Amino acid sequence: TVQPVAVGENTWIFTSQDGHIAKGHKVFYQPDGTFANQTMVGIIEPDRRSVYILDQPGGWAKGTLLDPDTLFLVLTYTGKEDTGGNSFIMTMTFHRQKG
Repeated sequence: TVQPVAVGENTWIFTSQDGHIAKGHKVFYQPDGTFANQTMVGIIEPDRRSVYILDQPGGWAKGTLLDPDTLFLVLTYTGKEDTGGNSFIMTMTFHRQKG
């Protein structure tokens, strides 16, 4: 069964970058109301537009840097314990917040 689900707010924070490798974490509320803080690591391709990210529970994302401040991602999870046994795929667009 395919069901549309509202995701809510997701904050992804990249804390370091060494060449083409970026590290950070993401924070968000899960559907059951608990707060999640998951580590992640990403690789930026030599074209400086293609991005691949893995997160702590095993999510995999492929994305494109649309401009210096905008990242479009497709995020996938297979049905494991951390997703309540559900598999899902979603798209997200992130906008850099400078501060």
